[in-house]
Amino acid sequence: MIEAAYMVLIQVLLASFGGLARQLYSKENKRLGNVALLKGCAIAAFIGAMNYFITASIHLEANLAFAFSGLCGWIGPSVIDLFSEYLMKKVGMKQ
Repeated sequence: MIEAAYMVLIQVLLASFGGLARQLYSKENKRLGNVALLKGCAIAAFIGAMNYFITASIHLEANLAFAFSGLCGWIGPSVIDLFSEYLMKKVGMKQ
């Protein structure tokens, strides 16, 4: 149980860092406010948590799972869109 909590925490932090890096890198936002940075980190943290459950269910090696979390945090809302589209198709719902 402790090991799983540790894995979730690391993946959430890595994804948050990826989201923060993306916000700082973005050329669209010339002036970033605290709200934009916090929003990017929060979205990325959610994605990191979801990434943990996916990578844990397929028993992915920890370093690879950590890398996926950082990348998913960088990609941000696009990952949520891809997951939701996949799930909608899987259960037969239309978007």
